[in-house]
Amino acid sequence: TIAVQNVTIAANSPLPLKHGEYVRITVQDQGIGIPPENLPKIFDPFFTTKPKGNGLGLSSTYSIIQKHDGHIAVTSEVGVGTTFTIHLPAVSGSMRLWMKS
Repeated sequence: TIAVQNVTIAANSPLPLKHGEYVRITVQDQGIGIPPENLPKIFDPFFTTKPKGNGLGLSSTYSIIQKHDGHIAVTSEVGVGTTFTIHLPAVSGSMRLWMKS
């Protein structure tokens, strides 16, 4: 399940974000979940529990979100599923994307 909302982060919010307008993206699955002992490590470079993997996907995601002044958090329960919550600063008005050809 994917959900997107416009939210306002207050100055006294527990999130490590500046107060202001954000877009909150929530991605939730009903998979096997992440064991509690692995949760603190999932954003670490090269951490993986897969036999074939390099552990760079979530660490790259974390880095990109941080560099855009955002935040990513995860909650998970084994046997129930996992939820990633991403906050990115909202932009008002229109934007143009320029691409070199």
